[in-house]
Amino acid sequence: HKPTTNFCSSSMSAQLGIGKNQDMICLIEGENEEVVVDRDRYDGVETKSAAFVIFACRSASYTIEAKFAKIFVLDCSKISVTLSPSCKVFTQYFEMTKCADTSVSIQTRICTIQADQTTDCRIEVHDNCFGNEKMFNIGRNFGEDGMLVWVHCSNLDFWVGKENTKCDFATEKRKNPDIEKSMTQFSVHFKSHKLMTKMLVPQGNGYVVKNNLAKEAMDILVEDSSEED
Repeated sequence: HKPTTNFCSSSMSAQLGIGKNQDMICLIEGENEEVVVDRDRYDGVETKSAAFVIFACRSASYTIEAKFAKIFVLDCSKISVTLSPSCKVFTQYFEMTKCADTSVSIQTRICTIQADQTTDCRIEVHDNCFGNEKMFNIGRNFGEDGMLVWVHCSNLDFWVGKENTKCDFATEKRKNPDIEKSMTQFSVHFKSHKLMTKMLVPQGNGYVVKNNLAKEAMDILVEDSSEED
C-alpha cells in the first residue's frame, strides 16, 4: 500500500474522532498479505503525530514497528495485528471497531483500549504493557490505570499477561435484563491484581466512571506526549 496522509473524509474522521487537522496514514482493503509497518515503509513521512488506520482488510497480518499518535483497526475480518516492542503509540491509545475474527497482540505500552461492535475477537496485552508506568509515582499498582472500554461486543477475549476476561453483551444482558445495547458501555481494569468489569453509567451526553484513575492517567499521558521528541 502507498501511504496516504491527510486522508480525512468527514465520515471516517468523525467515526474515529480524529480532528480535521491531524494526519492519517491508512492501509486500505488489504487481503492475503503480510505487512511490516516500519520507519522505512514511510520514509520521509512524519508518523509520530499521525493516526494510523487499518481499514477494511481481510485475511492478512500486520506488524507495526513505527511510531504513531494513535492506532485504529476498523471494519476488518480474519486479520492479526501486532504492536511490536519497537512500536510506540504516543497517546497510548488503541481502538478496534466493527471487526470480526481478528486478533491483536500488544507488546508496547498502551493505557486505553476501545473496542466497539466486535465479534469473536481477541486482544492480548503482554505483561507490563497495560497502563502508564508513571502512575508508580502517585502510588498506584502497575496496570491499575490501564482500561479497556467496550460496547456492543460479542465474545471478545481480553488478556493482560496471564489474566483473562470475556467481554460479551449477551452475558451481561443475562445478568442485568434492563440494560440496552445502544446505551451501555463497560470498562475493564485491574483491581487487586484481577481484571474486573464495570458498567459505565450514562449521564447527559456521556458516561460517568466512578473513580478518577482513567482521568489521572490521561492527564499524565497528555503531559508526556508534549515532551516526546
